[in-house]
Formats: sequence, structure tokens, C-alpha cells
Amino acid sequence: MIKRGCPSWRPGAGVNFFDHAKKHFLAWVVPVPSGTVSGTLLLDGGAPRQVTGAAYHDHNWGNRQMNAGLDHWYWGRAHIGDYTVVYARLTSRGIFGAGQIHLPTVMLATSERLLTDDWLPLRLVTSGDVPGPAPEHQPYPTSLEWTWAHGDGHFRMSVSNPRLIESLDMGDQHASWRHRLLHAGEHPWYYDFTADMELDIHVGGVNDTVRGQTLYEKMMLR
Repeated sequence: MIKRGCPSWRPGAGVNFFDHAKKHFLAWVVPVPSGTVSGTLLLDGGAPRQVTGAAYHDHNWGNRQMNAGLDHWYWGRAHIGDYTVVYARLTSRGIFGAGQIHLPTVMLATSERLLTDDWLPLRLVTSGDVPGPAPEHQPYPTSLEWTWAHGDGHFRMSVSNPRLIESLDMGDQHASWRHRLLHAGEHPWYYDFTADMELDIHVGGVNDTVRGQTLYEKMMLR
């Protein structure tokens, strides 16, 4: 059983259309930004074992590939103290590295209310790049500084000391030669991390600084 620990959320209407006819879309909702889960495990026919833990649940759907027009993205979530944050930044493909567009998304909430999901003020600065594991060595930053400021409100998410959980080759090993020719030089790769986070909040009458852990990913589509 999953028990929600803060308000459900979706970014805007939850749907992004890619054409004027509104036939091609991607959608995203987060019914459980943070919560708890409990259940029963049966291992090797043994006695039932009761388990509990932390829960997160979101759902993506659509009829457009997620890598359409995108170069890479960062996505993460954290529940620290009474605060839940879900954050992301998608970066579009450019022409020879130029003309890229950053598309941020964020929600910040307490257990009782949404503090903000205004995505426009969110900014990300990364630093301390290191090479990833072989064979591709796709780099990743060791510091992510997320900042948000609007009017009298502002908050900061400082992410540091990432520990790599998973590294996945996302290339299509069974693609046709035509597909491989069209996408020559690209090698999609996925990293999943846990890291330290300091969350400094001055939004909606809340003034607090808390420290804990965040889970986040870097998806590279090139």
C-alpha cells in the first residue's frame, strides 16, 4: 500500500504538444511526489515478511519519443525533513552545439501545501566534471547548484558528492544500418546517482535550511 505524504502534482496541464494539430505529445503526472509504502514479501516459499519504505510514483505517456529534439536532461527528487522537491532541466539539441534551449521544471512542497511550481525562475549551474565509467566515459558534474528566485521568494538546492548507482548503455544494438548511419556519432547513455543535498528555502512564509539525500539522473541522448 502506498500512502501519499504531500500533494499530488503535474507540471502545468501535464501535457506538452509538439505540433499545431496537437496530435504528437508527451505527458507527465506525479501522483506521489513522496510518501510511504508497506507490503508483504514472500521469499523462496518462506514465511511472509512485512516491509515498509519510502515511495515515489510518477507516470509518463505519449506518442512521441522522449529523445525527439533533446540533447540531455537532469531529473531528480528529494524528501528532506518536511519538504519534497521534484526538479528537472531538459536541454534541446542545437546546431553544432549552438542554439540549445533549457527547459526547467520544479515543484517544492511541504506535507500540507505546494510552495511553488513556477518553473521559469529555476536555474542550474554545474561544475567539477569527471569522466564516467568505461567504455564511453560520458562525463558528469560533481556539483549541481539549482537556484530559484521570484519577487521576495527564493530557494537553493546544492547537490554534491554524487555516488553512481547505475550506468546504462541506451544505444539500440539491433537498429538497422540506416538508423545507425543517420545517428552516427551518437551513443545514448544513462547515469543514476544518489547525492548530498542542502535545501535552503525562503518561499511562501517558510524560512528553513535542511540537509539530506537526493536521487537524480543524467540522461544523455547524443
